[in-house]
Amino acid sequence: MTTPQPDSEQLAEQMHNWYLEIVAQLAKSSYNPEAVKPYAELSEEQRHIDRYMADKVQAFIATTSREARTGRISNAQLGEQSEATKPLTFVVYRTEAKALKSEFEKDNYLDSDQVQFEGVEFWDGTVAIRWRTPTTSMSFWDSMESLKKVHIYAHPDYGTRVVWSDGRIEEL
Repeated sequence: MTTPQPDSEQLAEQMHNWYLEIVAQLAKSSYNPEAVKPYAELSEEQRHIDRYMADKVQAFIATTSREARTGRISNAQLGEQSEATKPLTFVVYRTEAKALKSEFEKDNYLDSDQVQFEGVEFWDGTVAIRWRTPTTSMSFWDSMESLKKVHIYAHPDYGTRVVWSDGRIEEL
């Protein structure tokens, strides 16, 4: 199971903690001694640097190709269709979403044991989804990460579960 991507502040703090781990092994002339303190004690300017780096890391991850994320290779590299290039399908459950909505909004959600939307991730990382809710729609995304940012990470209280055709289950 995977966990949701942290927000920039969480990632900035984690990256700072890694910085503290590595500088403990270095000569003092190799790092900024003013930054060797807990994240909460850093100046706003110092935290800004960590947040900037965290944003860059998240942007890099979001734009990394499916090949790099999953080890799959493209048809062009492979030369023919194989298991490695077949699309992956998934279904998404939102076990708590309907319970959190007003009576008016509940009409747009299915029961917790029903699939809310289904999708496919193609060999190049492009994603298509189809909502199964009463107000159906279909959309396309450049990556699974982009989809997750809008429909999953933005709703951490929905109890989202993604079940993949290759057997993976993500509790997000």
